[in-house]
Amino acid sequence: MTEQTSMREMPDVERIYTGVGAVVGWAVLGLQLYLIIAIGLENGSPSWWSTVKFFSYFTVLSNIIVAVGFTAMVFARQSPLGDYFMRPETKAAVAVYIALVGLTYNVILRYIWNPQGLSRVADEGLHVVMPLIYIIYWLVFAPKQQLEWRSFFPWMVLPAAYLIYALALGAASGFYTYPFIDAGKIGYPQVAINALGVMAVFIVISLIFIGLDQAMDKRLNRST
Repeated sequence: MTEQTSMREMPDVERIYTGVGAVVGWAVLGLQLYLIIAIGLENGSPSWWSTVKFFSYFTVLSNIIVAVGFTAMVFARQSPLGDYFMRPETKAAVAVYIALVGLTYNVILRYIWNPQGLSRVADEGLHVVMPLIYIIYWLVFAPKQQLEWRSFFPWMVLPAAYLIYALALGAASGFYTYPFIDAGKIGYPQVAINALGVMAVFIVISLIFIGLDQAMDKRLNRST
């Protein structure tokens, strides 16, 4: 049996776990989309603009990546998309993205607003439940022994591209997705400082995941 073939095989427990993760992920995303459109209509904002806002949050993009990844691994494992999400580097990158979402929200953003009702459900789902579901998946099911310390460099492309997009959107519309990149209020010098801080956190998280990958590998090697 080749390594590629063995990596394509999915144990029942992993299949069930990823299936549940996909269902929860899409359900939370759907709820958040419904809420942002409904609240926007109440405030006189057209649904198309609320939809643009929805897809402009790094939280939403990261959760979409998680949901697509889970779905592809369960239902399209033999496809190019399934192959892509089965790669150890991809799984680790997704874990870093969703971990950054959870950490940034729960350390910085949680205390600046107080959602209620369904908004609270969606909020906790996107920022707590899904990060935990995917990080546990990575720890338990993702193949180890594959990452190197330099593996995180390609992972930086998405957050860097997102920052450019978010700043361009803000400059064009006045809508900034997060207060720490609101150039209209805090200015571009402070945005640059904040962005460097977030990128530093991103690199640290990446190195933690790579270190865990290598440490778990070494532990397994010692036990065999």
